[in-house]
Amino acid sequence: MLDPIPDKDGLKFNDDQCRENLNLTDQVRMKWLEVFEGDTEFYSATYWDLLTGLWRTDGPRRKTDALGLMKGIKSVHAAVNILQRSGQEVEALGPVPKDS
Repeated sequence: MLDPIPDKDGLKFNDDQCRENLNLTDQVRMKWLEVFEGDTEFYSATYWDLLTGLWRTDGPRRKTDALGLMKGIKSVHAAVNILQRSGQEVEALGPVPKDS
């Protein structure tokens, strides 16, 4: 892992570190396209945030939690539509047991 080089303005990255970040982003992008078999509908930051958050969770997810994963979407209606198009299963709105 590459550590940032601090300077008077805060943390900065050198050219090699920036290129490494871009290479990693390209690799992740290609994996997403592979997962979705080339379908670019899901190829956006909105789906990236939603699906990454859902797939990190082991077990059932509440719909309200899933909607909250889409940080760039301000409209609840739009977020619900995106969640439905994603095809991911989530539990209906409701309380989560305290021991979960």
